[in-house]
Amino acid sequence: SQPSNTTLLRQLQRYAEIVALQDQKRRQQQTTFALPQLQELDGTFFGEINLAVTPEAGLTADFDLAGENWQWGPYDQPNQLIAQGEFTNGVLTFLPLRFEAGDSSLNFAGSVGWGDDATGQFRATNVSVDWLRNVFKLPLDIDGNLNASAAITGSLQTPRAQGSISLSEASLNRMPIQTAAAQFIYNNARLGIVGNMQLPEEPSAQPPVTEDELPETGAGRTANAAPSSTPRLISLRGSLPYRLPQATVEPERDDIELEIAL
Repeated sequence: SQPSNTTLLRQLQRYAEIVALQDQKRRQQQTTFALPQLQELDGTFFGEINLAVTPEAGLTADFDLAGENWQWGPYDQPNQLIAQGEFTNGVLTFLPLRFEAGDSSLNFAGSVGWGDDATGQFRATNVSVDWLRNVFKLPLDIDGNLNASAAITGSLQTPRAQGSISLSEASLNRMPIQTAAAQFIYNNARLGIVGNMQLPEEPSAQPPVTEDELPETGAGRTANAAPSSTPRLISLRGSLPYRLPQATVEPERDDIELEIAL
C-alpha cells in the first residue's frame, strides 16, 4: 500500500541523514571503526611455527595454529580460530585463516602484505546482523544473518574489494524481508553498493466470485477468491567514504550518495 511505502521511504531517507551526520562526527573525532583495539584481543592457541633465516630469502616461516575462546573487547562468544600458511618475502599467506562461532564463520584464503600485492578470497556465513549493527553503529532496526563473498586485492594500506552480500531470515522494523541482495565495490576508501530488497505486500481483498464465474461445481454456489499480494521491491544505490583502521589512503570525496526507488 502507498502509505506503508511512504513510511519506509522516509525511514530510509532519515537513515541516510543519520549516516551523513555520523560520518561528519567520525571525521571530527578521527575514528573510523567501532571494533576494539588489537591490544584487547585475548585468547589461547596451540600449534607449530617453523622459522628460517637465509641471506637469499631473509626471514621465512610456516605455521599451523588453532585457538579457541578468543575474546575481543565485548565479543566473547565461544569460538574457534584456525590459521595455516606461510610468511615469505614480506608477504603473509593464509591457507586459510578461519574463525568460527556457533553457526557463523569468517574465512580468508590468500596473501596480504605492505606492498600492492594482496590477493585473496573472503567469505562470511551466517554472521549476525546484530553484531554488525554494534560494530558499525547502524541506527536501523534490522535483524537477520549476513552472507558475503569478496575478492580482495591491493595492500594493507590501500585495500580493494569487490563482491556480493545477501541477508537470510531477515526483518526490517519487524517486517519480514523476503529477499535482500547487493553487489559492492570498495576502492580508495569509498564503498559503493547496488542492491535491492523485497518486502511482502499487505494482501488485497478480492470481490466475491459469482456462480457464473465458477467452474462446474454446482448451481447457486459462490466463493471468495484467494487474496492476492504484490511484493514491494526497494532498489538501493549508494556510495559513502569509509577508511579501514590500517589503511592510509583517504577518500577523494567526503559526500554520501544515496538513491532509493520503491
